[in-house]
Parts: sequence; structure tokens; C-alpha cells
Amino acid sequence: MPSRSTTARTFSAMAMSANLGRQIQSDHAEVVAMYRRFTPLSTIARRLGLVKHYGVSERIARNAIQYAIRGYPGGWRVASYEGLITDVDELARIVTGYRKKTGNKLKRQKKGFCGLSKEEHRKVAIAGARAVGWIVFTRSEVQCALKLCGDPRFCYTSGPHIGKPKLGLVAQELNKRFHKGQSVRNRYSVNFLRGRSKRQQLST
Repeated sequence: MPSRSTTARTFSAMAMSANLGRQIQSDHAEVVAMYRRFTPLSTIARRLGLVKHYGVSERIARNAIQYAIRGYPGGWRVASYEGLITDVDELARIVTGYRKKTGNKLKRQKKGFCGLSKEEHRKVAIAGARAVGWIVFTRSEVQCALKLCGDPRFCYTSGPHIGKPKLGLVAQELNKRFHKGQSVRNRYSVNFLRGRSKRQQLST
């Protein structure tokens, strides 16, 4: 069990990243173009000099860029805000594009992306997702998320969205169960996961 000091440092780091994400939206709108070019977060942080300028660690800078791009759901005494990119399909395409970029790099190294095993393909996909700021869903988290989306306790019981999942509520539960309460998942990532699951079902 983490100590109080460790927990306090974690809360402080999350709040700092969230606040800095909003600041980056104002100071560095160019992060959108860099992200769309599949530039890794660590490279963006270095090119913009975020660590030195804001006096933060590289990890906080990377998390802040992610919040600036994807938005922040709220928490750690920081209000929620929308990301610079709100289209979940575009965010998914960016991850796919980076994965292809990584595959082409392997091909140039004569490792051959097409010749990779299924497990090697998976590793490349995970590397691509992490490079653009995604914390990859584990199999158990995927199963839990899809189950929660069908759980009446996490669905609307009235109004125009009756029967549909409350994506923000599902995200909060995932953060509680899998990420020690940290704001890793949000309604956009849960919605993307649901869409990917539906596409996989249609292709089988």
C-alpha cells in the first residue's frame, strides 16, 4: 500500500500535468500538427522545450501534452476541459498512422513488418500507441469496460440516450479498478474501445 507521501506526490503530479495541459493549449497550439505527424510525446516535449520552460519532469510534460490533445475529464481539484482534438476517429487514425510508421522503420531495417509474427505485430501496435500517448488497454480491462457498458447501473435510464452507456461513468470505474484512481481513461477512450469492438465483430 503506497504511503501518504507517495500518494500526495502522485496527486500533485497529476494535477500539475492537468494544469499544464490547459496551459499548453494556450501557449503551443502547434502540438496538434506535431501530433498529427505521429511525433512521439517525448520528442514534442523536447522540441518545444517544455521541461526547461515550465520546470517539470519529462513525464509530467508528456502527460500534459496528452491532456492538451485529448482533454481532461476533471479530478485532482482541476476542472475538466476539452482537448484540441475531439474526434475519436481521428485520434484512432493517428495511432494507426504511427503504427505504420514504426512498421516501415522495421522494414527499412530489413525486419519486414509483414513478416512479423502475430505477437510481434502486437508489440509494434503497443509501441505505436504508447508513442502517441496512449496507455494501452489490457485484455482484462477491455473485458471489464465492455461489460460495464452493458451494465444497467452504468447506462442511461431515461432521456434520449436511454439504454446507452454513460461513458464518463464507465471511465471513472475503469480508473478506479485499473489505474489507482488516476485519470487515465475518459469518455473518448471508452467510446473508441466500443467502436473498435464493434468493428472487430463485423469483420468476423
